[in-house]
Amino acid sequence: MEKQLIEALGFLLSSYRKDLKFFLAFQKFDVGGGSIEAYCTDDRGSFQDFINAYQVTRTLKKGETQALLKTCLEWHDTKRWMDVSGLASEIEKRELVHGFPLSLASKVMFLMCPEEILPFDRRAKNTLGMKEGRPLYADYYHRALSFGKENNIFINDTLSEYSDLLEALEGEYQDLKVSFEVLRRMRLLDKLLWTGTGGIVS
Repeated sequence: MEKQLIEALGFLLSSYRKDLKFFLAFQKFDVGGGSIEAYCTDDRGSFQDFINAYQVTRTLKKGETQALLKTCLEWHDTKRWMDVSGLASEIEKRELVHGFPLSLASKVMFLMCPEEILPFDRRAKNTLGMKEGRPLYADYYHRALSFGKENNIFINDTLSEYSDLLEALEGEYQDLKVSFEVLRRMRLLDKLLWTGTGGIVS
């Protein structure tokens, strides 16, 4: 079990800086009124770079990256970002994807609202003991937050012990409009769920 906990921390430390880069690039695009075409290039930190890194391109139909971004921006701008299942249905209705894109929808909303959204992932779903079938994001999110409360001591102790490392990674992203305290907690919770550590910490 200790090995899994170390693995979760390792994933956090190795991916955190890149996540911060994605969040800052989106905020600059969103606030600065950048073009969708430019944001969907293969540049570092771009939307295309993000969906490549989070491995959702296999779900997306070829040539639909800009349409996906437009759909998700519309959803975000109406402040419905917590209704990830609704967004997944909208993406499916617009025929932008193969299959039901709950994971894809959650990851794009996570990019846009990283303090609010936990990416949905099959491995995390399995950690939480959710059954097969088409799950509702609200159920997943509720279970994930409950898991976080159950593991609050470990999360607090880990974030406290490694705060210097995390602050060093955050150093060049001080323009990012987030609460780093909240963001760290959400990212560690995500990694704990992803590594399958459900229920082992008290």
